[in-house]
Amino acid sequence: MPSNQELEHIFETADISTSVQEKLGRDGIHSVDDLISAKHQITNGNIKIKKGARTELIDVIKWAEAFKEEHGRRPDFCTEFTDESFQEFQASGKGVSLFFKTQNLLQLYSYGPQIPGTGTGTEMDEMYDQLELNGLLPQLIQSITKKVVDSMTTCLKNACGDFDYENFAQQVVRAVCVKPTLIMNSCEDNSLPSNSKSNDPKIFTGKTFIVAGRTQAGKSSVKGVLLTMCATSKQAPLIVITKGVAESQDLHEDKLQKYAEGTKFQKHIVCASKRHWSKRLEEMETALENCGTIVIADTMSQINTVNRALLKYRKENAKRKFVLVVDECDAMYRTHDRSQKMEKAYDELMEMNPCLRVMISATPIPLFLILRDEVGGTPPSIFQIDPDPDYMGHDDMKPLEVNGENVYLELNELKHATGVSAKVEGVHVTTGSDSEDGTDRDTVMSEEEDDDDDFIIPYTNKSVMQLYEDALSGESKKGVLLLDCTNPRVYVQGNVQQKAERIQEKYAGLGKKVAVLTYTGKCISKRLPGENNWTEYDKGTCIGRVIEEVDQKQGLHMPIMIFGFTKMRRGVSYRSNQRVPTHLVISLGRGHNAMNVIQAMGRATFKGKTRVVVIALIYVVRILINNFLHLLAPFLPSCLLTVLPPGKSLLKSNGFDNVTLLTTYTDYKMACKAINFMDIFQKRVRAGQTFSEAICGAEQIFPDAANFLRHTDREIGQLKGQRNELEDIAEFDEPNSLTPEEEKMKRQYLENDELQRVLRALLDHASKNIKETFGIDDIREDYNDTYTYDKKTITKKKLNAYMRSLSDDGLIQKKGKEAGQRGRILDEYHVQSLSHLEKFIKEDKAYPHATEDCESTGSEESTTSEEATPVSFDATYCRNYFQLTHAVNLF
Repeated sequence: MPSNQELEHIFETADISTSVQEKLGRDGIHSVDDLISAKHQITNGNIKIKKGARTELIDVIKWAEAFKEEHGRRPDFCTEFTDESFQEFQASGKGVSLFFKTQNLLQLYSYGPQIPGTGTGTEMDEMYDQLELNGLLPQLIQSITKKVVDSMTTCLKNACGDFDYENFAQQVVRAVCVKPTLIMNSCEDNSLPSNSKSNDPKIFTGKTFIVAGRTQAGKSSVKGVLLTMCATSKQAPLIVITKGVAESQDLHEDKLQKYAEGTKFQKHIVCASKRHWSKRLEEMETALENCGTIVIADTMSQINTVNRALLKYRKENAKRKFVLVVDECDAMYRTHDRSQKMEKAYDELMEMNPCLRVMISATPIPLFLILRDEVGGTPPSIFQIDPDPDYMGHDDMKPLEVNGENVYLELNELKHATGVSAKVEGVHVTTGSDSEDGTDRDTVMSEEEDDDDDFIIPYTNKSVMQLYEDALSGESKKGVLLLDCTNPRVYVQGNVQQKAERIQEKYAGLGKKVAVLTYTGKCISKRLPGENNWTEYDKGTCIGRVIEEVDQKQGLHMPIMIFGFTKMRRGVSYRSNQRVPTHLVISLGRGHNAMNVIQAMGRATFKGKTRVVVIALIYVVRILINNFLHLLAPFLPSCLLTVLPPGKSLLKSNGFDNVTLLTTYTDYKMACKAINFMDIFQKRVRAGQTFSEAICGAEQIFPDAANFLRHTDREIGQLKGQRNELEDIAEFDEPNSLTPEEEKMKRQYLENDELQRVLRALLDHASKNIKETFGIDDIREDYNDTYTYDKKTITKKKLNAYMRSLSDDGLIQKKGKEAGQRGRILDEYHVQSLSHLEKFIKEDKAYPHATEDCESTGSEESTTSEEATPVSFDATYCRNYFQLTHAVNLF
């Protein structure tokens, strides 16, 4: 061991271990001069010592050289080589320690077999503390982020589009690769959850990211960035939970595998839905050990399997990290008491505390309300996937138009018992297949169809058939893809296959060929024109591949109609490379929540995609036009200049300007306004507001353009009560005017005198009981008290029908349930906007026997009440006048 006093001081100050000192002594280094002379041997690794010690010694030599250059003399190491001077030198960047720490931190921080599970954490913490002390942490983050971005494939970068994946990758690196306490000190956002120090194992203590974006807008690319970060940094494996078994296979094969194609880590991206249990568990364990990616469906079985794999993964070191992505995250919260088996398995997974939880959804409003309580008002980081200019969204859809007027469905209008005849005059139509019980499906629908050899197409009406006709009309159009989400039946009579068969046969009788597909939980089925039997596909088959198969065999001029229900509500992309949805009919009953409706409509949204060559050409021409428009305009046809600006390229190339939608007016408006609500909320949170401030409108209330609640009675998500919660805390502007559809609705209301009396009773009761709910009995009592003298009473059954209709039209809102007489449970309602309701009532004050004295008396007294809400009539005082007159007459 070297005995030179200066060298001993250097070893002590630079914290060189005894074993390294002994090694240097054996290599002939006994003084500072020997150390400086051995610079090249140490740098080149000819002297075998640990990398950390080698780097420190090189920095000592560089410090000595810098000192001599500055002062013109050799330093007195015993007095002038101090901790402060050495750290200042390293922090200045003149040494090599930063390079070493940046390049080798990932390896030292690795959880792999070469690093023991015990003791590693202390070494890492000391290194991080040193980096923090020297102010080098931001450079470390930047270095890791660059490595991640450089490792992303071209396919993945293209899929990200305008999404700022570099910033997202940097935030992920901060959350996963770096010690959280240092992030709090070094980063400006300071956005760790307020409960990060909680001792409750059931409370998530990692970092939460929310990734929100429109349906079919490219959110899967975020998962690609995350898997690249995990595989490149070797810090943690990635687990992705998505909605549905077939959907998880689609995500694995058609997206994540393509994003990682050609990389070393592609082989470590596995899907639990594709393996038997034993092999699935084995592949999961391998993926975890290699920082790979595991894709699982939201089933109890698959989540429990990954839980077991994680327990083995953490057997030697309980601090080993993993990243969790929850796709369609709002669907993971189903009951308040978390009683479902899937929920319990998911909660067990969360109790393992992933270092980062990424929640992805196109409908995150339920999640906002849940996390608002979970993190105590401190917002997680929110990232927005903005759609590219070629995106077809909800607000780009146009309602079906017939004779210049928009056509809508009524809520619950389509039923199995109602339908349009499939009989074509002069043509005998048969289904070409028999039911499971051996009876022909044509003869079991109803008595009427037996009488005239006709049969009914279930869940159709005149409007639905008009949509079909719109889709099949126009010879210049191609790539017709109609989605029908109206029939929930799978096995019983009148199911989706029977509907598809009868539609296909009806148009065959009219000389129009149509390919029909059904997509249920059972499988995907296909029936081409002229075929008598259905072709069924394996359960894991992607619907896009089946559409592509029809395109290749039948061509784009063959219309395709797809019938489904549950599989059309969430998580599935209905398109091929050359065909996108052109028409959509959707009818979900009152029991479906608002987010499911938005997701179902989202099946007809998409990013415009054409063949790669066409895309490249379009982008090149766009760039040329944007930069040299003044030079190119005289030489380009005007049609090219109008098509190239942001448009729906593939849809337009197939001859359609927009997706044609048939649904209820209230669901259509609700979906558009809910998207506005989500956009405004996210902007507020990104601007620095907490979840509570953003929802409550602490700085600014929501505009009516975001008030989706007034158009629907539906629950927001699967958790009951969230609608009431949001109504209680969110404030919206009053609607200024009526839409054309509401004007049409108003004209119908004005023609119904009995409905007008109901509206007056409603407004009268609500104006005196602001923010209070009321039941049918309350309104019926007011109605009968007011109009009984004129013999205008109303039955509970009829009033209930009116109240339901008004609720469906969005004029009143169903608030909950109340216990009625004889233990019956009755609906409770409230009026969100009195001024809006008043617009649907006749302006005159004509009540039965309402005299001028009655009107004037009511008007005078109403002005003396400060709490009364001004309305265009006063039923209370009129009612009192009628009751008094009636009493006098009886007397």
